Amino acid sequence: MTVDEIARMLKASREFVYKNRRLLGGIEVGRLVRFPKTVFERIIEEVHRSKWRYDFLKGGVHYKRAGFKTKAEAVQAEAGAGIQSINTDFLKLCTARLEDIEIRRSKHHFSENKKLFEILMQL
Repeated sequence: MTVDEIARMLKASREFVYKNRRLLGGIEVGRLVRFPKTVFERIIEEVHRSKWRYDFLKGGVHYKRAGFKTKAEAVQAEAGAGIQSINTDFLKLCTARLEDIEIRRSKHHFSENKKLFEILMQL
């Protein structure tokens, strides 16, 4: 997949995709950057499904609920917990990327990327 395709899918700029190409699994072919479709197939298939959800731990209990059409609906549903909404498209991208890293890279590389994704999820 091309940088433009990834940017459209993530609703991000081309510059963002270029800057984060390694994190997103980009492969440099000469001056071009390409992305393996396998990493993004699940995301592409589920783009039209629910886009927003909440997912948090409170008192040792894991709460999660999906199916919100807008971020505002998800925020309203989780207002009592005070936890930010998670864009499920980005969450699926991170999960797919971590699965790919776990298969193709070292345990250290996997753990470092997992920490980074956990930080990104908190933003």
